Amino acid sequence: MADNQGSTDLPRCQCGFDRTHGLVRPERHYSTLAMMMWIVGGAGTRPKSVDYRCPRCNTLIETVTDRAEMLKFC
Repeated sequence: MADNQGSTDLPRCQCGFDRTHGLVRPERHYSTLAMMMWIVGGAGTRPKSVDYRCPRCNTLIETVTDRAEMLKFC
């Protein structure tokens, strides 16, 4: 049932999904300053962290804080 895309080393939830699965959506978390910059100027700001949560079992699969990964969300 899980979508295995060759990412066997990534954490998985009870359903067998990892952060690359199509159902799993990122939950972005921004600092207060970044939120203000976005509201005032509409600037693309980098989140301070991203949580990946399974929508079926509501399990937090992984929290990512890596700078290179965060730049994908700008």
